[in-house]
Amino acid sequence: HKGSQILCACSGGLDSTALTVLTARYGSKLGELRGILHFNHGWRGKESDHDQHFVEELGEQLGLPVLVGRGESPKKGASPEVQARAARKVFFRESLSRFPEGTKILTGHHQDDLAETILWRVMTGGARTHGMGILVSEGDELRSALTTTKAELQTFLQEEGVSWREDRTNFEGKLLRS
Repeated sequence: HKGSQILCACSGGLDSTALTVLTARYGSKLGELRGILHFNHGWRGKESDHDQHFVEELGEQLGLPVLVGRGESPKKGASPEVQARAARKVFFRESLSRFPEGTKILTGHHQDDLAETILWRVMTGGARTHGMGILVSEGDELRSALTTTKAELQTFLQEEGVSWREDRTNFEGKLLRS
């Protein structure tokens, strides 16, 4: 609500870039956008660094500071995605400590992610332990785009004349999500 402090988590990909631009340009009713959070996992070498540079330039264009965290290569044994999520959550918590209490982080999860999560949980049996969907609010994180499709976000960025980065791991088939 008005008067709230907001941070946008942005990887540089379509969904988080759209949410960041939308919030920066049109989200004054949501609250004051105070900055952008970017976590560079470093998994893709120079490509990861290019994603970081893209987000830093986006922040400069929008007049917003960008806080950057950096991860390590995944360790053997645990799921790389579980490790990545845990590292991002630590970075989010550390970043929030720099802002007033009650500051919220918007993440770019959208309707297609919700459908993907439901299918993944049904097929892996995770629905019994994790439920069927993605929570709109979890702690300090808000997922405000869960009723918006990826195609709608893409159309928005195209209309705004804003590009985004593509993460090749989304198409390689090595990770379950791809």
